[in-house]
Amino acid sequence: MSSCQQCRSAHRRCSLAASTTQDPPCDSCRRRNLTCEPPRLTTESTAASSRPRRHLRPSGRDPQPRNSLGNTVSPGPRKTILMALDAGTEFAKAGFCVMEESEREQGFLPANMFARLEPVTWTTNETALPSEVGYVLDESVCPAVLHPKYGQDLKRAVQHGQIREHDIIRKYKPLVFGEAEGSRTRQQIEKISNELQRCQSAQGLDHDHQTRFGPLDLMRDLLGYMFRYVLSVIAEAHTNLAWPIWVDTHKYESWKPQENIEIALPLPVATTPEQVLLIKEAAKQAGLPKVLVCGEPAAALMFHLFRNQHESMIGEPVMIMDIGAGSGDFDAWEILSIAPFRARQLTAPRTEWCGGGTINTMYRVLFLRSVLDYKLNILRSLERSGNPMTWDQLGDRLEAEFEGAKKDFRGTNDDPPYKIHIKGLPAIPARNMPEKDTLHIPGKAIRDAHATHIDQLHGIIQGALERLEDKVISGTVSRMPRELLLAGGGSNNILVRQEIRRRFETRDFKVAFPSGERCEVTVALGSIVLLADKGLMTERIVRRAYCVGRWEEPEDLRAFPEDVWHHSEQDNKTRILMSRFFCRLEQSIPLQYKTSVVGWRGPMAEDVATDDGIVIEERLFYSDTVSDDGIVLEGNNSIDEMPDPLLFKIPQRYFRNFDKKKNRSTGQEWYYLDYEVSLLLDGDDMIFQITIPKHGRFLNPPNRYGHDPIILQGRYDCSGSFKLVNVIDDTE
Repeated sequence: MSSCQQCRSAHRRCSLAASTTQDPPCDSCRRRNLTCEPPRLTTESTAASSRPRRHLRPSGRDPQPRNSLGNTVSPGPRKTILMALDAGTEFAKAGFCVMEESEREQGFLPANMFARLEPVTWTTNETALPSEVGYVLDESVCPAVLHPKYGQDLKRAVQHGQIREHDIIRKYKPLVFGEAEGSRTRQQIEKISNELQRCQSAQGLDHDHQTRFGPLDLMRDLLGYMFRYVLSVIAEAHTNLAWPIWVDTHKYESWKPQENIEIALPLPVATTPEQVLLIKEAAKQAGLPKVLVCGEPAAALMFHLFRNQHESMIGEPVMIMDIGAGSGDFDAWEILSIAPFRARQLTAPRTEWCGGGTINTMYRVLFLRSVLDYKLNILRSLERSGNPMTWDQLGDRLEAEFEGAKKDFRGTNDDPPYKIHIKGLPAIPARNMPEKDTLHIPGKAIRDAHATHIDQLHGIIQGALERLEDKVISGTVSRMPRELLLAGGGSNNILVRQEIRRRFETRDFKVAFPSGERCEVTVALGSIVLLADKGLMTERIVRRAYCVGRWEEPEDLRAFPEDVWHHSEQDNKTRILMSRFFCRLEQSIPLQYKTSVVGWRGPMAEDVATDDGIVIEERLFYSDTVSDDGIVLEGNNSIDEMPDPLLFKIPQRYFRNFDKKKNRSTGQEWYYLDYEVSLLLDGDDMIFQITIPKHGRFLNPPNRYGHDPIILQGRYDCSGSFKLVNVIDDTE
């Protein structure tokens, strides 16, 4: 009898190893009152575990490699698992690819990469899992906890009465991102949080030790569920990995594979750094390993281009409009080469929260507004028919039913009205309810519900075309794109496709619709392509500009308010803190990029007299709207200061080499030192570096720093997060 998983993972001697045929639980599981369940292994791993243990070599190393269960397996190349979790507004999608580590080291995508992208099929037998969740409150433990239910588990929980239908949280991604559309679920979240706290209070926990429930928890639970489920799919699909196969995916929470796992999280391109930080925190809490965030339209476009790559595509700019349930995202790229596959971004991507789901919401708003005078009559009729609803519940029903009207509509003038049957609806012919229990949705109502959505998509595309035209005139882009790809589930909408084509029919590009093969997982699989070859994107467009402040002497001081004037005690001059940007908005920069800003400091001698030296503070700023030099930083609503400055300690001994000066008016002594602040970009790593010449003064080029300069660094994450690492480097 083999040892149980509890003892095997802890490298203990297990009582089960020498047990009788009755298979009693091992000591470890008996002490913990756990069910002793050795994991169901694949054929390969079972065979491996049944082989006699080989003796260790004198060096203490096992001659054969071991899998994540501790079983010896046939030697082979180490694997890397690339995974993408696309937590969409309407549906969650996922995919993965198993690669050898040597393939990652080649620096480009293998030729058969596309065929190896594997979409995930969920418990619903679909590749798209509805983004809806219900929570079951477990009061049997202290403190009480919430158990999320998804897919078939959610359906069963509703059938068994554990979760009520109106307590299911749907389309909550916009809420996580702080958007207004998501506010409809806020009351549900607050209700769940209050119920959880009420239960914990009854268990004797004071307020400080009670758990609150919020949007972060929604995303954490979804990402955790998706990650564990994908692990189970990989375990069954790739038996050569010899991973344990557990039906209960929660068992993967405490299990760590030996293989390297990297995960891509596609997000709307307008996701702010604060929102990226929230998503990364949710991923961390969910137990996800290495995470890369990427733009949804870039992922969709890379999937399309990589699948259809051809030499004729080189030098061709391509636009994409990715229309999801929650957002519409625009991006534009140019193909630079095919082997290896390389592309550069042409314009800053754009997002509007105008996805396909907003059309349903608009119909709900328009219809309920049109029958507001009949509200009481409608609610009473529903109740008398045994189908009671609140006004909001009726709206939810209409919103869900309208999905069928969108799919059925062909955009012609002779389209018949779409019929919705809701038990208890009264007959109000003037409001498209010609008979009891029936609501008609005429073509005009469908078009009216689409109007705002289509206008917003048109605005995104039109604005991008104008920016691209400016780039063509300036010579930074060779020519205008000749193709606009419509991608995402929302692009299946016939009326949307018709209107986009009609509105841009006079422009010199065609509106194309990529092949529907695996359409719903396009973003997820495209994210894996971006993850597999991080050098694929050779240039990106700046959409958040970073800067430092410099104390400047303006020509006309009185042109500025006195509250931004600052008196310098070094030389008695008046200066103003003004911006010096490292890069400009809409600027195209490579993945590896360096730029610098010079300045000077004048530490007072009395401040550096101690053995500890001084700490230089370099304040960092950013803006999403302006990037010009010479903007007053204090009191400016367009430029924000980053949460923490860069702090660098300079020991007192270094000041022996610096020039010392004296203020003639006050007699105070101070040190003069030149220094340079550099921004170094390497993928998603953003490093701010301060370089100070050893003798405090820049020399003549080419070696302006001289011998042995002081170099200090602070690392940030420019994929969206603010401070990740910000240490005071002690050069002692």
